[in-house]
Amino acid sequence: MKNVLVLVLALLLLTFGATIAYIENQRYARALDMYPSMKQESDQEHVECLSLAETGTHDLWHLFFAIRERLLSL
Repeated sequence: MKNVLVLVLALLLLTFGATIAYIENQRYARALDMYPSMKQESDQEHVECLSLAETGTHDLWHLFFAIRERLLSL
């Protein structure tokens, strides 16, 4: 039972980490102004554009920067 709980928690941790890295990737793309034409697009096109953002930075860096920003804001 303990092993199943550890496995479930590890999967949750990986899922949350991947989600945080995905959101940080989008934030970084906006910070770099990678899509300057987004100001004229509709909200749906804006979301689609950001979901395809590739900043070239590894997911672990995105996770690190997201955690660092959260800790600095405390």
